[in-house]
Amino acid sequence: MEKQLQQLENGLVRLQNKGSKFYFLTQDTEGTAVASVETNYRYVKHLIDAGYDAYVLYEKAEYKGVESWLGTDYSELPHSNIESGELKVGPQDFVIVPELYGNTLEQLMNMPCTKIVLSQSHDYILDTLNPGFGWSNYNVTKCITTTEEQKSISVHYSQQYKLR
Repeated sequence: MEKQLQQLENGLVRLQNKGSKFYFLTQDTEGTAVASVETNYRYVKHLIDAGYDAYVLYEKAEYKGVESWLGTDYSELPHSNIESGELKVGPQDFVIVPELYGNTLEQLMNMPCTKIVLSQSHDYILDTLNPGFGWSNYNVTKCITTTEEQKSISVHYSQQYKLR
């Protein structure tokens, strides 16, 4: 109990001192321009420019990247990989997962960080989750949406599955 309390206090200090890490799970488009991927790269760049530690997170070890269509300013941003086991997070860190990656939430479920769903298209909310499962089953506690309509659908969904 004492160790957990110390870890939480250390995490709070890191949060206050911009010591948190932000990971944006991003699909590998294999060189094809995709708006949602560009959005993730922009978020990472903005956070880095603001003094935070942010990463583009991807699943598979082989990741083509975005240099061919976003240029080196974005392709040279820090990247991290789930499959390689190099993803190390603490309670002060955040992993942002697009709603389309419900299957990846299982890999992240027991990691001691805040998991946030970035819900940009309500069409995909349930597509990759196990039947009968909601985001809260994977320890997701927050959702970011892109429009008021998306917000109302996500709120309805989160209340249905007890997401805080």
